[in-house]
Amino acid sequence: MPPGAMRTELKRVDCVKEDKDGNLSIVKRSIVPADKTDNLVTSLVHGVYPLLSTVAVNSDSVENSRGLTQLTAYSVSIRKEDLTRLRRISNDRLMDIAESFDDLFMAYETLNAAEVESETTTVAVGLYYFEELDRNAKYEW
Repeated sequence: MPPGAMRTELKRVDCVKEDKDGNLSIVKRSIVPADKTDNLVTSLVHGVYPLLSTVAVNSDSVENSRGLTQLTAYSVSIRKEDLTRLRRISNDRLMDIAESFDDLFMAYETLNAAEVESETTTVAVGLYYFEELDRNAKYEW
């Protein structure tokens, strides 16, 4: 993709702002697709697939010696009137964590960019916030 097209697209989705001298400043790090189908595909590829792959690796007795991190913090007794505040605090903390991992991954990509011969792979760290919407669901953690 040509740099000009990338700049135009990043400006269109409000990820960068351009000053009068043509310098770009990052406004936000992530993009949520406006189209519902694109949003579903993005969520499946970048959210559900990595989580399910981690569950599969951790469930496989042969692969289990590797042990991929799979953590969940939960509560089954949060007052409904606290949800708005809890959702906001959780979102802020998850964004901070996601940005720190993004910085880490970008540092490794930059560090190894000159090594054309190196074999690479994809890694991801999944962070999420969940509220049960099914009134009939019962969990036993």
